[in-house]
Amino acid sequence: MKRIFRFPLKQNIGAKAAPKVVEGDKIVRGQLIASVGESELGANLFSSVSGSVTGIDENEIRVQADEVQPAEYRKLSGSNPLELIREAGIVGLGGAGFPAYYKLKAPFKTDGIVIVNAAECEPILGHNIAAIEKNPQKLIRGLQIVMDIVHSSKGVVAIKEVHTQAGEKLRETLEDDRIRIALLPDMYPMGEERAVIREVTGTLLGVDTLPLDADAIVVNAETACRIEEAVDLKKPLIDKDMTVAGKLRGNTDLIRIFENVPIGMSVRDVFDMAG
Repeated sequence: MKRIFRFPLKQNIGAKAAPKVVEGDKIVRGQLIASVGESELGANLFSSVSGSVTGIDENEIRVQADEVQPAEYRKLSGSNPLELIREAGIVGLGGAGFPAYYKLKAPFKTDGIVIVNAAECEPILGHNIAAIEKNPQKLIRGLQIVMDIVHSSKGVVAIKEVHTQAGEKLRETLEDDRIRIALLPDMYPMGEERAVIREVTGTLLGVDTLPLDADAIVVNAETACRIEEAVDLKKPLIDKDMTVAGKLRGNTDLIRIFENVPIGMSVRDVFDMAG
């Protein structure tokens, strides 16, 4: 049975994206299917699969995926890093969904600090740490790209001290003197943005103040990795790492980590993978 992928036209902070395809179109993995205007706060949307557009309404685009899916994707056309981040539709992947380019478009007026939040706040989540353990250089490279865009000479990867293997992998890989590893206490909700800033910089922000008030920009760990993909591989945001937890169909492995799950996949299909 062919699978249907659903792409909500509003899945982040900002304006709703406008469809760029019509029902019946044949599309390929990585193709732009909805966009926002250059002056709008929002994010472009790309198909994570090759297939056919089966329906469009005011809320979503539906795509029937081909049986055989290519590993390749349609590459972005931009040239400079900030342009590629915007074109790729990258948003904060820690939950807020704030368009990344908007956060990065204004460089620090004076030298500030860029913090990669790798705390993985919720106790069960594990996909960020798994990604770091597999490829720490990818995260470091994403941090370096952000630092260059905002003209920062200081970068920090903030990670809980309990994640010893991931921390060691980062230390073994790190060769940039501008970047350091900050170990965070293993307590809840340490992944909360203001808590991370407090631990790293010593500045306690009020509930209605922004990280820039502490001369800081905070980027989620997976967001940094997807920024690396957009800039170095010209890959749009079409995949998402996931943690799936619970007793699914009697599966005794209660926590499963999945890398590069195509965005738009149904919860049922994700459960099928996990169970």
